[in-house]
Amino acid sequence: NVNSFEYGYNCALKLIDSNSSLDAIIVAADIQGIGAMRAILESGLSIPNQIKLISLTGHNIGSMLWPAMTAMEMPGFEIGSQAATMNIDEIENLSKKDFPKHLTFSSTLIERESC
Repeated sequence: NVNSFEYGYNCALKLIDSNSSLDAIIVAADIQGIGAMRAILESGLSIPNQIKLISLTGHNIGSMLWPAMTAMEMPGFEIGSQAATMNIDEIENLSKKDFPKHLTFSSTLIERESC
């Protein structure tokens, strides 16, 4: 399961073992980050001095860790809401041909101790 502690742990160990110059890891979710954090620390490396760690789905759990995990917070609720609205609009307007829509959402870097 890619959304698991074990996945983050195992992937981080592989990265650490295969890349002697590794200085940062970016994970997709905080749960992966918790696993990666464990692997980094068990490998005798320090966060952030030797390896920086960033999660792409910053939840409150990241702020509770030590060191607290830096996060690139994306507006998940807004993205989901817009996707649902676009799907409903497409279903309701089957006879009309619309061009593909492109939406851009802003993310926010929440700097914590892991970077």
